[in-house]
Amino acid sequence: MHLINKLNKIVVTAFAVFVSSVLTSAAQRLPDLQKESLRAPADIKIDGKPAEWDNKFRAFNKSTEVFYTIANDDNRLYLTIQADRRNIINKIINGGVALTIKKGGKKDRNGASITYPVFKGNDRPSVDFSGADWPGTEAAAVKKATSAMVLSNLSINSFSRYIRTSGMQGVDTLMFVDNSKGINASAAIDIKMALTVEFAIDLKLPGLSAADQTKIAYHVQLIAVDQSGIPEIEVVDGTEGLKKDSLQIQRPTKTEQYSSSKFNTDFVGEYTLAKE
Repeated sequence: MHLINKLNKIVVTAFAVFVSSVLTSAAQRLPDLQKESLRAPADIKIDGKPAEWDNKFRAFNKSTEVFYTIANDDNRLYLTIQADRRNIINKIINGGVALTIKKGGKKDRNGASITYPVFKGNDRPSVDFSGADWPGTEAAAVKKATSAMVLSNLSINSFSRYIRTSGMQGVDTLMFVDNSKGINASAAIDIKMALTVEFAIDLKLPGLSAADQTKIAYHVQLIAVDQSGIPEIEVVDGTEGLKKDSLQIQRPTKTEQYSSSKFNTDFVGEYTLAKE
């Protein structure tokens, strides 16, 4: 029995390595920026689940380490991004993602902007990565991964309730994710512990038109994490008279999870709205 369990563990671990290698291979084949216009599927939903894309993306941006697809229909512009690295996932759910779009295709980082998730104080979601640490049998692995996914998504849904906007006349600067303004966002973890974040914005708000095949510049930014707001990380004073600039990590794993989150990372691209 011990030998069987050991063999099962080897098989499941090999499968996890295989999945990781497939994702790495896919990232290597994709361009750094999406090059083509794309009509969104008719059944698209803003739910953090990229099922309508068959979990396939049009680019992998090396600066931010995320997969992404940008698309549109006659009414809305959509951005779907996915992160499969733990440090990037932690950065997104604790710092947020900002999408800024500028009419005219000029690479100007000022324009209509939406940021998600936005938190109330230090109430932030958490992701249970234990689902990625495969146990001894395949059945147990699926059960553990499913449980971790459900708990993580409950946390994300509970705390990631707000969207921040700017540059759009007549639109509140802070709104709930469920609103009637034509601006929506959602995020979810899947059973492989990858995080998907989806945005949708009504084309009329920034003055865009699919019929006119308007050209835009888009700026995607992964926002730096306020380290003082992370549980088990304590910001301590540096040399007397200087600002607080050093971190005291209470658990070694936190260094890996958040050390790359202290700085903004971003990319800027151009996109022409697709006409049906």
